Amino acid sequence: MDNKSEKVVLFLSNLDTHFQGKWVDDKFCAERTTDGTLVLCPEDSEAREQGHLVVYWQGDPNRKTVVLSQEFVREAIIDYVDRRSRVEIIDDINGEMDFLFRHFGFKTGIKIETEKEGVLRKTVKALKGLLFFVLRIKSAF
Repeated sequence: MDNKSEKVVLFLSNLDTHFQGKWVDDKFCAERTTDGTLVLCPEDSEAREQGHLVVYWQGDPNRKTVVLSQEFVREAIIDYVDRRSRVEIIDDINGEMDFLFRHFGFKTGIKIETEKEGVLRKTVKALKGLLFFVLRIKSAF
């Protein structure tokens, strides 16, 4: 695997029962088993290195979208864990999703921010702003 997009497509193809690997026109892609949506690497090398994906919704070449892999894979992992939890017992669903988010980062070099991390980041930013404001007021007196 030479670039991030290839690593992402391979990761998706390994989400068994939700995606499967498939060759289409001599290109490896991940096919969503529920609706035939195809996920491929873009042709542009810069987009490939940034981890963008080309998505053909329901496999239709007329319904093509280029997406950021973090957003697409985040939703794919949530859907994958949700579907798995319906047929097998998963003790900690949030823990399973967090594990897959971290595993995706390890395999691809692309970080998926969890909701908890987003809230924490925003809280820290707000507290830094508040602290700066308080220190400015204090120094004025």
